Amino acid sequence: MSIHLLAFVQIIMHKEGILKLLTLVLCCAIFVSCSGLKSKRINQKSDSSQSFGSIPDWITNPGENCPPSRLCAVGEATGMMQAEAKAREELAKIFATRITATTTVITESQSTTRSDVVSGNVSQEMGQNLKEVTDQVLEGVEIEKVYNGSESVFAFAVLNKRKAADILESKMSLIDKDIESLYKRGRRADIAKAIKLSKSKSELNQRHEFLVGSKYAGPVSLSQLFSKRRELGVKDVKLKLDFTSFNNKTEIKEIISTQLIGSDYKVVKSGEHFKVKAEVTTSKEYLNVEGFEKHNFQLVVKSYNQQNEKVGALNFSVSALGRDFDQCYSEALTAIRDYIENHLDELNMD
Repeated sequence: MSIHLLAFVQIIMHKEGILKLLTLVLCCAIFVSCSGLKSKRINQKSDSSQSFGSIPDWITNPGENCPPSRLCAVGEATGMMQAEAKAREELAKIFATRITATTTVITESQSTTRSDVVSGNVSQEMGQNLKEVTDQVLEGVEIEKVYNGSESVFAFAVLNKRKAADILESKMSLIDKDIESLYKRGRRADIAKAIKLSKSKSELNQRHEFLVGSKYAGPVSLSQLFSKRRELGVKDVKLKLDFTSFNNKTEIKEIISTQLIGSDYKVVKSGEHFKVKAEVTTSKEYLNVEGFEKHNFQLVVKSYNQQNEKVGALNFSVSALGRDFDQCYSEALTAIRDYIENHLDELNMD
């Protein structure tokens, strides 16, 4: 009986040993498989990727490994995805540092000081935010090389300058079409809008010149636009602005006046060639959200000639959400300002 028991125990131990061996073999297979996948992912980025060897020259001397046709940057992090993201971020910094992403252009329009004219200087600051276009250009960034070090992972990001310049040219060609159309129409508000677009294009052109060493020419130059503006400025076009609003609010009146004066019209109290009537109304809208309000703001602007005939009109409505009325009004002002800037020419006062 004891002999049979001993044999049974030996069989059990033998089976457990086999199970342990199979488990060990399976774990090794999984480890090798995962290591192979990781190496493949790195090598897919570049044939020159290295692991745990001597540090490649492109890490210590990225500039010497970057041809003139490219922008290059190196990113370092503990993981590959983070290193790639860091490399893209560093390249974006190079692009933004060498050319300012936002500029402020100040234009001045001065009215006369005669008693029937609203006198003063108007400085209009136009912050040309080009982040959207810059982001589009940086979408062309590629990760060319990856190095897996003992403690960090390094990624080498590159941007083809010609491809980036092509993106800018595509955007500038669209701006040129708008500028040319406005120039041909030739009214004061048209020329003012064209000048603003031309200055936006100039910002893009700085990037274009930085990338490929030349500017992208268009059908109408900024000097032509200023020449046309001076030509129109010789002819005095006087406007009288009548404005009504809720709660005696005057911010929108100031926006309209600024845009009119900025387009070389003269805002007067009498003796006008055109009359501009503007009205702003508001109404509270239903909103079933505790702690918030919703208000609608309606802007109506009409222009009349000396025969009191309506020659143009603007009609704009915007709803805004906020904690109270003042916050809603503040939100609506931004939308109203943008609308007036882009549609002032529809008043047809030339």
